[in-house]
Amino acid sequence: MNARKLLSVVVCVVVYVTAFSNDSDLKFRHLTVDHGLSHNGVKSIIKDSQGFIWIGTFAGLNRYDGYEFQSIHSYGDGDLLLSSDNINCLYEDSKKNIWIGTLGGGLNRLNSIRDSISSFYHKPGNNSISSNNITDILEDEAGIIWIATRNGLNKYDPENNTFEVFNTSNGLSNAFITSLAIEKNVMWVGTYGGGVNLLNMDSNSILKIRQLDNVLGEEEVLDIVIDQNKFVWMAIQDKGLCRFNQYDKQCKQFYGSNDIKGFHENDTPRDLVLDNKNRIWFTSNRSGLFCYDQTIPSFFNYKLNQSEKVGVNSCSLSTILIDDIDNLWVGSYRQGLSICKMQQDNIIHLDSDDYGNSSMRNNDVNSIFEDSDGDIWLATENGLSRLDGDFNNTRTYTTIDGLVDNTIMTISEINNELWLGTYAGGINIFNKELNVFRSFETNQDQLPSLSSDFVRTIYKDSKGLIWIGTIRGGINVYNPKTQEIVVYAYSSDKIKPVSSNNIFSFIEDKDGSIYVATNGGGVMRYNRKKDEFTAFMFRPFDDNSLSNNMVRCQLIDSKGVYWAGSDYGLNEFNPNGEIFTSYYKEDH
Repeated sequence: MNARKLLSVVVCVVVYVTAFSNDSDLKFRHLTVDHGLSHNGVKSIIKDSQGFIWIGTFAGLNRYDGYEFQSIHSYGDGDLLLSSDNINCLYEDSKKNIWIGTLGGGLNRLNSIRDSISSFYHKPGNNSISSNNITDILEDEAGIIWIATRNGLNKYDPENNTFEVFNTSNGLSNAFITSLAIEKNVMWVGTYGGGVNLLNMDSNSILKIRQLDNVLGEEEVLDIVIDQNKFVWMAIQDKGLCRFNQYDKQCKQFYGSNDIKGFHENDTPRDLVLDNKNRIWFTSNRSGLFCYDQTIPSFFNYKLNQSEKVGVNSCSLSTILIDDIDNLWVGSYRQGLSICKMQQDNIIHLDSDDYGNSSMRNNDVNSIFEDSDGDIWLATENGLSRLDGDFNNTRTYTTIDGLVDNTIMTISEINNELWLGTYAGGINIFNKELNVFRSFETNQDQLPSLSSDFVRTIYKDSKGLIWIGTIRGGINVYNPKTQEIVVYAYSSDKIKPVSSNNIFSFIEDKDGSIYVATNGGGVMRYNRKKDEFTAFMFRPFDDNSLSNNMVRCQLIDSKGVYWAGSDYGLNEFNPNGEIFTSYYKEDH
C-alpha cells in the first residue's frame, strides 16, 4: 500500500480536514507579536535552503524555526545590522545568500553562514544601486542579481561588484519598477504607471507591451507570475487580475464580484503565487485570500472567520508563500501571519457517527496496523475494525465475536495471525483464515499465563520469541515452540528485577540486544548471554544520563544509533561509553 495513503489514514482518524472547496475548508493557525514576531505588518516571506522561514516586516527581519522567532534590526551590537527596519522584499540566491530589500535603506545581503550583513546604498555618480527603495529581487541562470527599485532596474554582477542600471532612457516605460519574472532569456518587468516591459537579457533590449482590450497599457502592475501553460498573470491596481496569453496576445481580465466571487469593487490584488497544481493564489487589500483553479474554472475566497477563528486573520493581506512542503504562509498588514497545510485533498475522514461504509466502531483509536494482505486494522476503545484498501470498514469485531475485551491497545501480526493486546483481556489472537479468536490471560490454571491482563505492546524478535509488554506486570517473553512464558517483573523473586513494570515498547538492535522503553523506569537493555537487564535512567546533575525516565518512543536509525524520546527531550545513545546526549527544544 502507498505510504502516503496510509499516513493520510493516521492523520484523519484523529483530525477532520478535507480538500478545500469553500471558505471554511482551509484551517489556519496564526503567528503575531504575541508569539515573538517583531511587527504585525508583514511584507515579505521566504523559506531558505536550511528550512527556516524569513519574514520581512515594517519593523525588522524575523527568522522562524517552527517554534520561535529571532529578529534582526538596524540597531544593536554585532555584525548583523540592517540598513533599515522597513523590509519590503526577500530573496535567497543560488549561493544561499539572503538579499533583503528595504524602503529607504537600500539593499542588504545576509551571507550564507548567516553571520554578517553587507549593505548597498544609492550613491549619485558612483557604481551603485539606483535607488534605496527596493521592490523586488531575482537571480538569473548566470548568477546575476536583478533588483527592482522605485527608480530603475538594476543588474548586479556579484563577481565584479558592478551595477548596470536600466531606466526610461534605456526604453523602460516607467522607472518605478514593481515586480520581475523570468522566462528563459526574457524578463517581464512590471511598472507602477507604465504597464509591462519585456527585457531581452541577452541583448538588453526592452519592448513595451502595448494596450490590449483596454486592460494592459499604462497600468500600475503590482506583481507578475508565469504559469505552467505560459500564461502571464498580473495583479493590476484598480483593474484586478489579468491573464495574458503569449500566443494570441489576448488579455483576459478578472475584476469585481461578477468575475471573482467575494472580490470587493475597487479592491486590488497584491501578491501572486503559483502552486504545483497550476492554481493561482493571490492576496488582496480588502477581500482576503483567493485561489483560481483553471481546471474548473472557478475562484475560491478565504477570509477572516471571526466565529471559528480558523480562517486567515485579516481581510487586508500583503504577501503569500507556498513552501516546498505545501505549507501556505499568508502575511497581513496589521495582524501578522496565517499558516495552513494545503495538501488535504487525499485525506479521508473516518468517523463512528458516519453510518456508511467508512464508519468506525469508535472514535478513540489506540493503534493502526497494516497487515500482510494490505488490510488496515484499527484498535479502538470499542472493538477491532478492519478496513479494505479503499478504507471501507468491512467488519468490526467485539466481545460478541469472541474478543475477551473490547478495548484494544496494540496490534501485531505473527505467522499470519493478529495478536491483540487489550486493556483487561490479556492477549487475543485472531486467525484471519478461520475468523476465530483465542486468548491467554492471567489465569494460573491455564498455560501460558500472563503476569498482567493489561497488554501495552507486542514484539517478535529475531529468535522468534514474542516480547509482551504489560502495565503493572512487567515483561512476558513467550516461546511459541515450548509455549512457555518467562516473566521479568520488578517484584519477582525468581529473576533479576527490571526498572519498571510498565512497558511501552521493544526494539532489537543488530547485535540482538532488546531495548525496552518504560513508563517511569527509563530504558532497559536486555543481554541475551547474561539473561539480564541494564537500566539507563535519569540521574540529577549528570549530563550523560537519560533526560527523563518516561520514555514514550524509541528508534534505531539507519546507522544503528539508538534514540529514545522522553517526556523531556530526545536522547542519543553511545554504547561505547554507555552515555546519552540529550537534545531539547532550546537546542534547535
